[in-house]
Amino acid sequence: MYSDAFAPRAEVLVRSCRAHGIAHEVVRIEPAEYRRTIASKPRFMLDALRRLRRPIVYVDADFEVMEYPALFDNPAGTDFMVYNWYADPSNGMDQYWPDVLLCSSGVMYWNHTPGALRLLKEWCAMASANPGCADDQILDRVFNGGHHVRRMSCRWLPRSYLRIAPYFPETTPVLNHADRPGGNGPPPQDVRSARHPFRLLVVRYAHRWAGRVTRALGRGPTA
Repeated sequence: MYSDAFAPRAEVLVRSCRAHGIAHEVVRIEPAEYRRTIASKPRFMLDALRRLRRPIVYVDADFEVMEYPALFDNPAGTDFMVYNWYADPSNGMDQYWPDVLLCSSGVMYWNHTPGALRLLKEWCAMASANPGCADDQILDRVFNGGHHVRRMSCRWLPRSYLRIAPYFPETTPVLNHADRPGGNGPPPQDVRSARHPFRLLVVRYAHRWAGRVTRALGRGPTA
């Protein structure tokens, strides 16, 4: 999705998709306050995934396809792919926690699977409740707080799929960001003040107690 301010960049993206034979959909949106537009990204992805009922790749309008992104052909049935700063040993932050998400949301793969839909719905709910927070920080909090790394099949994208020249100048890009870091650089610390919607808390506690009951029954005596 793009507003008029990003129309020239969106045209570059469309041309590069056509050049590599990639099916694509580009949607113009009305200009809005920046944070409100960013907060609408999760809903945009969820609506597309429900409507198309097949895997989708979301790419910010200021990217360009440099090579065919073969990882998204997904032969292993992955639910979710994104670049994770914590899973990159060369991230320059001296922090390597591959099971913890610190993402940049400029490029994201979503499969049409229960695990991906569940995470995307939770992200939408929390983003709607916290419109002033950065979308990628909200996703980090939802993913880590909900232990989704154990509940779904995830794959962390290599930096060539989110190549930002100021951060990765030596990387040969598959998906290249415009020469301006924008919001795709390393996110600051996770949003600790974000409010969890009541419905999301109820669902999370229900899953937690259901898991405990299941484990308890599994340890019980058998006939």
